[in-house]
Amino acid sequence: MEHINMKPLYALAAVFCLACTAHDRTKDAVLRHSDSAPRLDLALTTVDSGRVPEGVQSSIAVNSLGQVAFKDDGSDEHQVRLLDANGTVLSDLVPRGNGPGEMRSFTIVALTDSSLWLFGLTTLRVLELGLDGTVYREFPLPTTAFISAESEEGLLGLNVGPGGYGVVSVARDGTSADTIAIADSSVQRLFGTGPNFTTIIGWWGKHVVLAEGWSGRVAVVDRSGETVHRWDHAIAPNRWSRGEMLQEIAMARRSAESRSRPFGASDSIALSRTLADSTLPHFRPGTPPQVDADDRLWILRRQADTVVADVITRDGTVASVVVPCEGFRNGWSVAGRWLAVACANPDEIGSGAEASLKLFRIVD
Repeated sequence: MEHINMKPLYALAAVFCLACTAHDRTKDAVLRHSDSAPRLDLALTTVDSGRVPEGVQSSIAVNSLGQVAFKDDGSDEHQVRLLDANGTVLSDLVPRGNGPGEMRSFTIVALTDSSLWLFGLTTLRVLELGLDGTVYREFPLPTTAFISAESEEGLLGLNVGPGGYGVVSVARDGTSADTIAIADSSVQRLFGTGPNFTTIIGWWGKHVVLAEGWSGRVAVVDRSGETVHRWDHAIAPNRWSRGEMLQEIAMARRSAESRSRPFGASDSIALSRTLADSTLPHFRPGTPPQVDADDRLWILRRQADTVVADVITRDGTVASVVVPCEGFRNGWSVAGRWLAVACANPDEIGSGAEASLKLFRIVD
């Protein structure tokens, strides 16, 4: 029997296994921190940019031209105002109603350089408007989902099934919908199964990004559901800020008064201690991860009283920059070289406080 030299095959197998190990590492790694964070130059601050309802984030979007659309929940007529980068009002859009081109309960999904995308929360309708208010398209979703992101790849949303939450991609004309089945069980666990889930999703080119608000973990999958990257994020637990604790105490006091029960100093102390020992998610669902002009992924999160933007590159590095924004309510948007955030007086939030819009130019 002819002897076969197996050493070259062993060497080839070893090289192949090393390649597999390296590939697995890219899928399961810790984001590497970088000191080369972009700088944020404040370009615009407005006052009275709408109202911030209690417990509701501000709905806001920016495009690559620096134009900003924000939802004014205090308006009785048009519900979205469009500003240019200098703060000049370009148009008031979205009449309140149920007719064509009208909406009542909705979120701003995206603002492109030519159109505004909206999603009806109760009607499950998608509306695309020109920046002058022209109705480009309007259609009901072909599936039950909460739409939160838009790109040339389509609309992206979450649907709820018997097993929890799933990712759905909807064609931009509403003619079809595809479920993106997550193959990796560790990525599946980024979703909660109850009403307080904190996973956000968005597009990163042709890939889908999932980020979980408690841990800050980030995963990137392709359209077939296969994992491209899976990153842990070494960030500290998010504690209640002093302002948030005062708000919770005030709400508990009002609740007790409505039931004719005294709420004394000892109750305030006990509640404040409970809150101080508990944590909050770094971010909540609604605003998706978004991409700037350099194909970097942005995710804004709260760390107690501080708002932090994590800027992630495709090679797994993250640079963090502090965003000056008091009363941040999770309303933010990135496009091109612009970051827009909705802020408010933290002492007034809870009673329809006036919101201020801040627009930053992203500078490297």
